Amino acid sequence: MTTVPLGELVSAASSDRAGDRVLPVLSMTSARGLVRQEDYFKKTIASRDLSKYKVVGPGQIVVGIHVDE
Repeated sequence: MTTVPLGELVSAASSDRAGDRVLPVLSMTSARGLVRQEDYFKKTIASRDLSKYKVVGPGQIVVGIHVDE
C-alpha cells in the first residue's frame, strides 16, 4: 500500500462567506454528518448576523473543531 501526504490529494477551499445571501445553517453531527441546524436542534442557534459564516459547496469536506464530533 502506498501512502501519500494528505496535501497531495486535497487542498483548502476558499473562505467564501455568506454575505447577504440567505443560506441554510448546517451543524456537524457524529452520527448524521452535516444536517440543517433547525432540524437537528428544532430551532436555529446561530447568530443573527450570518454574513461572516463560511459557505460549503458540493464536493467540499468539512472538518469539525469538536473532538466528540
